Amino acid sequence: MKLLTALAPVLMFLSIINGFIKGRDGADFSKIGRYIIVRYVAISAIVAAFMTVAMIPAFSFVWDSGPLKISTLNTIGDMMYDLVPGNVITAFSENNIIQMIIMAVFFGAILLGLGDRVGGLNSLADDLYKVFLSATEIVCSMLPIFVFTSLLSVLWKNGIMLFVKLWKPIAVAVASEVLLLLIYLVIIAFKLHVSPWKIIKKITPSFIVGLSTCSSIAAFTKGNEINKKELGIKASYSDLAYPLGISLYEAVFAEFYLCITYYLAQTYHTPVSPVWFVIAGFICLIVSYAAPQVSGGVLICLGVIMTQLNIPGEGLAIAGTLALILDFFSTGAKVASQHMEMILQADHLGMLDREVLRR
Repeated sequence: MKLLTALAPVLMFLSIINGFIKGRDGADFSKIGRYIIVRYVAISAIVAAFMTVAMIPAFSFVWDSGPLKISTLNTIGDMMYDLVPGNVITAFSENNIIQMIIMAVFFGAILLGLGDRVGGLNSLADDLYKVFLSATEIVCSMLPIFVFTSLLSVLWKNGIMLFVKLWKPIAVAVASEVLLLLIYLVIIAFKLHVSPWKIIKKITPSFIVGLSTCSSIAAFTKGNEINKKELGIKASYSDLAYPLGISLYEAVFAEFYLCITYYLAQTYHTPVSPVWFVIAGFICLIVSYAAPQVSGGVLICLGVIMTQLNIPGEGLAIAGTLALILDFFSTGAKVASQHMEMILQADHLGMLDREVLRR
């Protein structure tokens, strides 16, 4: 996992730059880039808003019609500010995925604008991408061993009863994520006339990698390969949209944070109101983007959410346990749903080979 963590972010950085370089022309590519970013963010916001309401009946709350006392949002502001890299070296040395993506978009746009005047740099970027792609594929060949030992370790340390005690939030979170996947499958089946079972079969390999490693980055190489060879998504589009989606497509993890937040509010009898739910949905969406790309980043975000929504700090232990359990399926669901989101995006932009998708 250390090797994968070292290689995959650089591969994503080079993939985005290659996506810019292989763009057809500046005008078209600018339009495509805007569409990708707006679509990812809009879908994430829509899902977060829907689930903010849809999850309420699954939990019991203490309702309070009085004014809600919310502490300052400076912490969230600091997290958003930190998304912008202070310098080029810091983003790589700290392995901050979002900062690296911002730098990749910046440099990719410059290379696209300069065109043939920097042909040597374009060739170098393409060669480096191939080198890091091959290295990452070698590391990924060892994933089955990691998957087996990791799952065995979790069950050995915590026992099967860990899942029994927290069945309700686990069930609600998994059900909400399965619902999202089913909605995507139905839309694709009707719009593109493709059997849902074919889609499921094609995206299963990257879903399993995400499920077993809790890492969208670990699934990057396999997922990008599936996009091009199995789903019929144009290579230049996948090289740009897929790594961008790892940071910008947060529909699943907005659900993830909402479910844990609601369960904690129920457990600690936190007074809620309509305003409380609006703020909960907004904060859960924002922190899903601002999550630090470090070990314990999820707990940092949960701590911010709990502070803003007046949930006692001792709930962080329960939140951490839930996050540990739910992170497996949520990551797999994010990988799978992003594949289907990209199918719809590519079809809209005329960058999808439907025959390959139906094959």
